[in-house]
Amino acid sequence: MDAFRHVVRWNDMEARIEMHLETRRDVRFQVDGPGFSMMRGETIHTENSLKYTPRDARVLLRAGGWSPIAEWTDPNELFSVILAKEGATQSGP
Repeated sequence: MDAFRHVVRWNDMEARIEMHLETRRDVRFQVDGPGFSMMRGETIHTENSLKYTPRDARVLLRAGGWSPIAEWTDPNELFSVILAKEGATQSGP
C-alpha cells in the first residue's frame, strides 16, 4: 500500500470530486490471481462524489418519489443536508 498515494481531483465538467490511487513508483501486484503492473504516476479511479445544487437535489428527490421537507446549509451555502420522506407531496422546500 505504501506504493500508492490518495489523490483527489475536481472534475468541473461533471461537477464531481474524483478519488484516485496514484502510484509513487512502478509496481507489480496481484488481485485474485491475475497480475497487474503500473508505471509511476498512473492512477486507479476509485470513486466519484457527485455534487448538486440545492435545486437539483430537490428535483432528483422528487423524481425518485421523495418529498423534501426541510433543508439545512452552512453559512456559505457550500454544503447542505435535506430531510425527505417517501412519497410525493406538494409542500416542502
